[in-house]
Amino acid sequence: MRKTKRSLTFPFAALRGAGIGFAVIAIVLAVLAALVSAEKLAVSAMPTATLFTAALGAVVGGIVGAAGHGARRLLTGVAAGGGMLVFCLLASAFFEHATLFGAHHLILAAAMVGGGAAGGLMLAMKR
Repeated sequence: MRKTKRSLTFPFAALRGAGIGFAVIAIVLAVLAALVSAEKLAVSAMPTATLFTAALGAVVGGIVGAAGHGARRLLTGVAAGGGMLVFCLLASAFFEHATLFGAHHLILAAAMVGGGAAGGLMLAMKR
């Protein structure tokens, strides 16, 4: 396996990707909240926008995680998306008074793990 100069170990690369992915999600959700407050975006569009934001954050997290780890880029992207999913499920278990494994959570799982895999795959196909 080929490693780059600034290669991180696998878990640290995946955690860095998950952290950057959450930062992207927070920024995009803040912009969406401002649009809802300014009445430029309907509140009814927010569940769909939230899922697309989660997928976007997972793609960015997968790219960042895969770039930090020189080898196994697809696996690193999937691990970044999976880590983001685990953190989201833990947060919803503590803060949400709904069922933990509902339809929304299954779609969120597909968005995050699929987004992380897509980010790792995009970077893996680059070489």
